[in-house]
Amino acid sequence: MQESVQIAYSYAKYVLSTFLNNHFLEVNDVHVHFPEGASKKDGPSAGIAITTSLISLALDAPMAEEFAMTGEISLTGKVLKIGGVKEKVMAAKREGVTNIILPLSNQTEFEKLEDYIKEGLVVHFVDIYFDVLKLVFPNILKKETNPANNQAAQP
Repeated sequence: MQESVQIAYSYAKYVLSTFLNNHFLEVNDVHVHFPEGASKKDGPSAGIAITTSLISLALDAPMAEEFAMTGEISLTGKVLKIGGVKEKVMAAKREGVTNIILPLSNQTEFEKLEDYIKEGLVVHFVDIYFDVLKLVFPNILKKETNPANNQAAQP
């Protein structure tokens, strides 16, 4: 879990300072705590959620409420494959969430799920973190900002 938080923190700081002219994470100390109940293997799957939480804190802006998300994040912002797709999708659906963000590399696993599980869901498959950012903070990026053109933002 510690490594997942460190990677998310580093990438959030990069996104904020490079694309949003926000230096909150550079000038403030942030302590991220997960209760003991969190298992070590849960950490990587929380990468994009942790990154999003840190960006939300720095911007003092909530993310769009209607999303559930899971995906490991790399230092370059690539959203990596996770395990337990069926269980995570079912948990989100059980909680009434209909918009789910999953790694693009998990699309095949999702498509193999039974129809009754997929019914009523809108799933957004993402390959890089900027795809997540555009979904959960739709009004944050300036129109002229295209992070995909920046080599450092590429996976």
